[in-house]
Amino acid sequence: MTTFCDDARDDVPPFDLPPGTEDCGGNNHDQTADTRALRLSPRRTRGEMQRQTINFLCPRGRFLARGVSSLISSIGGTGKTRMILQGFKELEEGAPLFGCEWLRPERPMRCLYIGAEDREPFFNYLVAPLLTEDHQTLPFDVMLLPEVWPGFTLTPITARKLADFLEDYRRTHDGLDCVALDPMLSLIGREYADMMKNPVVSRAFYNDCIAPLLTSQAFALLTANHDSKAGAAVTGSADQQNAARCVLQLSTEGPTENGITTIAADRLKDNLGFRFGKLVLDRDPNTLLLTWNESASVFAYGAPAGQNAKPSTDPAAVMPYLCRLAAQLLTPHLAPAHERTKRRVEQRLTQHATRDGHRGAREKVRNCLTAYCEWQPEAPRQHQGRRLVLVGVRNPNAGIADFDDFLAGGPATDPADETPPCPE
Repeated sequence: MTTFCDDARDDVPPFDLPPGTEDCGGNNHDQTADTRALRLSPRRTRGEMQRQTINFLCPRGRFLARGVSSLISSIGGTGKTRMILQGFKELEEGAPLFGCEWLRPERPMRCLYIGAEDREPFFNYLVAPLLTEDHQTLPFDVMLLPEVWPGFTLTPITARKLADFLEDYRRTHDGLDCVALDPMLSLIGREYADMMKNPVVSRAFYNDCIAPLLTSQAFALLTANHDSKAGAAVTGSADQQNAARCVLQLSTEGPTENGITTIAADRLKDNLGFRFGKLVLDRDPNTLLLTWNESASVFAYGAPAGQNAKPSTDPAAVMPYLCRLAAQLLTPHLAPAHERTKRRVEQRLTQHATRDGHRGAREKVRNCLTAYCEWQPEAPRQHQGRRLVLVGVRNPNAGIADFDDFLAGGPATDPADETPPCPE
């Protein structure tokens, strides 16, 4: 397992303060407060403001902003940890998250996953499907607190020490772009237990224990939380989500007759202009990997005109739509050969097209498979003949030269040139 840093191996805690010895309201905190003075913030020009605005890891989708916290919430077992781990692998590789070009990072990002709940055997079970070879290791760094420091919780003192550790990590590794805390509930100590019902204590926890981690404004913070029994996006006081600038709540549907489970991320709250009102992902029953379901996702403010929850039924748009569906079997993760057989691809595309309102879907699908899809004979299996498997998809839209732009639904635009309406 990739650990947080080399000197954190052999169960040596990365902090020199023994757990349980800190004082939430001790003298050190008071002395620091006594030395501060109120002052006016600088009055900046518009040009200065534009140069010092928020910076997104995935600028086209306005997702994961440096210096602020985003939150993913769900009931237990929905898949938020797997979603974060797959997202971190793709961020490190510079690949579009879940195959969605709107969520492509501007470059490969350095990520650190801080797990506060699982020990190594169960973590390995969760993360192993991301790797395909026995010699592979995770591309991002991991710190499992139950292994490194059992019983660790955030207090003003431990938060400042963790902030110092993250800053040292950033200097040592030439950067740090995203940090995940999973789950947040495991990091809340007894000192802040009342935050489950008291918004004042909840805000104090953010000011004392989360804000210090974001002082550098260098990385995006992604936290995971559990839904309440009533279905709210966090357990306890709703002010826990008010401190986050983007809140996505996960839910599941399925599995279908093909074994595919759908995970929907509803935008419950957003101050950043996240491009999706609902981001829908399909989980493959064999690989457990998530893939963006374009036709079921709902675009939000700031998305290009014409992007809707359902694709256009205009005949001119049918072939590009079908080709995008077929290409999802090739990128960002190559589907198993049995999922790319000609019969299986025809069934998949026909099912999607029929559900999305296309008449005569089977005939259109067969035309697409003949005109734009490339096939290759599979090695013969015992007692069975050869099958044709999908190996390529040609761009049916001559007006879009870049195939990545075609997969995203049109030519890319510079996010700096887009002016989405102000989020609520």
